[in-house]
Amino acid sequence: MTHKRRVVITGAGLVSPLGLTARDSWNALIAGTSGINHISSTGSPSIPVSIAGSVRQFNPARLPGKKKNIKLMNRDAQLAVAATDEALADAGINRETTEPAAFGIAFGAFGIQYTMDEAFGFLRKEGEISTLNPIWPLTILPNMSLCHSAIAHSLQGPNIALCSLTASGTQAVGEAFKAIQYGDADIFIAGGCSSLNPSYLLSLADSGLLAAAEADPSASCRPFENRRSGFAVGEGAAAIIVEELDHARARNAVIYGEICGYACTGEEISPPADERAIEARVAGVAACIEEVLGQAAIDRSRVDYINAEGNAAVLSDRIETDAIKRVFGDHARRLSVSSTKAATGHLLCASGAAEIIFTALAMQHGIVPPTLNYEQPDPRCDLDYTPNRSRRREIRAALSLTLGLSGENAAVLMRPVA
Repeated sequence: MTHKRRVVITGAGLVSPLGLTARDSWNALIAGTSGINHISSTGSPSIPVSIAGSVRQFNPARLPGKKKNIKLMNRDAQLAVAATDEALADAGINRETTEPAAFGIAFGAFGIQYTMDEAFGFLRKEGEISTLNPIWPLTILPNMSLCHSAIAHSLQGPNIALCSLTASGTQAVGEAFKAIQYGDADIFIAGGCSSLNPSYLLSLADSGLLAAAEADPSASCRPFENRRSGFAVGEGAAAIIVEELDHARARNAVIYGEICGYACTGEEISPPADERAIEARVAGVAACIEEVLGQAAIDRSRVDYINAEGNAAVLSDRIETDAIKRVFGDHARRLSVSSTKAATGHLLCASGAAEIIFTALAMQHGIVPPTLNYEQPDPRCDLDYTPNRSRRREIRAALSLTLGLSGENAAVLMRPVA
């Protein structure tokens, strides 16, 4: 089809270290609360990770559906189902009046390793028969998080599983946007999920990307700040209801905002990061932003807020800052920028979708969330990062930007519905 349909956000669900719902997470975020704390156990005493953003007081027994089905879900899937159920309720979806084939789901997940850790631990036990539940192979598939939600709600439209780690959630929302834009569906659940598990933590600890633990764990992640040393891992799930505009208006849905552009690019990352490699990375991120602005046909001077990747890695924050300045020129100094990872931790596969929710809420409420722990500016990172306190501001258009750990860039641009 040649005519591109308009796409809006009509519902949000979020389970995060800041709260068990989108509203609780948002209120904690703008109040300056951090969800990063000491974690009591990683499943292995040999893993040198003592802080993380963990989801507390989450009880999977409260999930709807049969108890035997809940037992088949790994933690990623449990968090995902909780978030999708909240998003559907928030959007006021009436499943009886929604055509099943026009309702899709796209989710980013990498939950395979969580269950494999448990299985291989069992297989290593000496003196026991090495047997596994025959259902176990199904629990390790990356698409199982979305499948449990799709089955529970009889979703028969497009079904898209993404597994590109930190870019997954943003890509899920973007692919849902494209599917609706071109008429493959009228409505989508889109998001991502990740849980804390030993394999993630060990690999990240060995990578040197994690923040050094401080006496106050909530102060450990310092995006764009001169003393930053990396990010804290977090866990959670985010789900967004993405819908065709006329479909949403026909059922009098509350609209958070319109998605008017999505871009996803990839580039080579090859350490060591010399000046040529850094310049290539800046150019790649800038190209992704330029692409999404071009799709939306929005003058860049109308973009007022960027929810940045802001993962608190020294080079990544500088690359992102330079890319923003390259694209926006003098207007970059008038932008409000923030990294919500200082409050939630890096939610990995869920991070992009969670940050799109925060961006949509910022636009809806006219409140820019803060970048926590920002005290000593880095001369190389010289934008307005909304230090420590949220700020009221009219937001005419907002960008949620993701820089993946393996060279993926993704961006979603939003504006209020005119």
